[in-house]
Amino acid sequence: MKILKHVNKQIRLKFFYGYKFFLMKFFFLSLKFKVLIITVFFLNLLIDRKERKNIHGLALGRSIFNEDIKVLNKTSDIVSYDNLSGSFFNYLITEYISKDILKKSIIQYQLDNKNRKKIYKLISKVIYRLLKLNKYDFIINCNYDYLRHQEIAQYCVDNSIPYLVFYKEGINSKKYHKNIVDNQTKIKFIGTKLLVPSKGIKSAFVNSADKDLNNNNVAVVGVPRLNNLVIENEEKLIRKNTKVKQVLLLSFTPEEKLTYHDKISENYIHELAKNMHIDIFNCAKKYPDINFIIKTKVPNHYQEYVEDLLSNSGEIPSNLIITSKGSSIRYVFDSDIVYGFYTTVLLEAYIANKIILTIKGNDKIGIEEFFSKDHSGVNFRFDDSSLYNLIYSYNSNKLQSKRSIDVMNEFFEVLDSPNFLIDKELFKILRK
Repeated sequence: MKILKHVNKQIRLKFFYGYKFFLMKFFFLSLKFKVLIITVFFLNLLIDRKERKNIHGLALGRSIFNEDIKVLNKTSDIVSYDNLSGSFFNYLITEYISKDILKKSIIQYQLDNKNRKKIYKLISKVIYRLLKLNKYDFIINCNYDYLRHQEIAQYCVDNSIPYLVFYKEGINSKKYHKNIVDNQTKIKFIGTKLLVPSKGIKSAFVNSADKDLNNNNVAVVGVPRLNNLVIENEEKLIRKNTKVKQVLLLSFTPEEKLTYHDKISENYIHELAKNMHIDIFNCAKKYPDINFIIKTKVPNHYQEYVEDLLSNSGEIPSNLIITSKGSSIRYVFDSDIVYGFYTTVLLEAYIANKIILTIKGNDKIGIEEFFSKDHSGVNFRFDDSSLYNLIYSYNSNKLQSKRSIDVMNEFFEVLDSPNFLIDKELFKILRK
């Protein structure tokens, strides 16, 4: 019976992804012809729909934010979230307006009134039709410093449509909240409510240079996917593996890590990115019986960066997979060692009780690491042999039990019911 269920699930998944692929082909074709009503037709079909509950909204999905939406759909009895990838709006902007706009920084874009008006007009038509077709009560997005989000947010505010922003970059040690928020609030918040992971990050926003942020429109809701991880793992935090079966690298490009740094860091981080990918390549050759995965973000240029980086290293070993597909947290669950640098997925790996290899913060990087030596199972890269030695000496039984609670308390307050808190915020907004 289990085998039949598994086969049935695989058939349904293949049909689903085949159907989505077919729709995406037609969506991109419609962009070439620039017939907006046809583009919106296929965009509407690309929405990942959920069973409608009392309150129904549209989430503009992006990478790990999709995991939060999955948890909220699963745990809330009264709110449902359809999901549409926010990246589709990038394609709309580049094909209907200009391919060069997305090359601008968010600050440059905010000063570009001519193109902003064009994009606002385009986005207004798209959002209006999606809302009319689906009768959504609200829109929820993650972060507010992406260029494509600006006019979606502005249209919602102008038309009294509840627009919530889930701020997912605020998971950091409490002593750095002010620095993070000072950088973030160089961009003005546009929206109905900002949802944040902790009281500390809320306080930093409320006391920031953006005077439109206050106690009424910034709310603490925790991080749904991380709270869910604690629930899933609280009874099985001690692993019994004595041998490494899979190693995961959370891939990154130097540019994305340089967003918050000065030019002094540039060469160092470029070299760091190269070395981390080469570490995985070399260990894959040394350990042919272990699976190695390099997980990139979805846009093509992330995977192309890795392939170019490794192109001079020889043939890719058969036990090394470079992929942008799938959920990072699922790869974390299936791996024994997780290798990464300044990403919140490392916190998820920690909560899931995985051995971690990361980079210790220093002046050349210009940031602080998530972890210190006091955290059990966290290791720092010192040279080319660090990953090799970690695999060789691997023993997950040395991990402390319930270590997740310690790190949760360091980075944000542990909240038992994040779905309830977000539901409560939606009730407040929709009652007005």
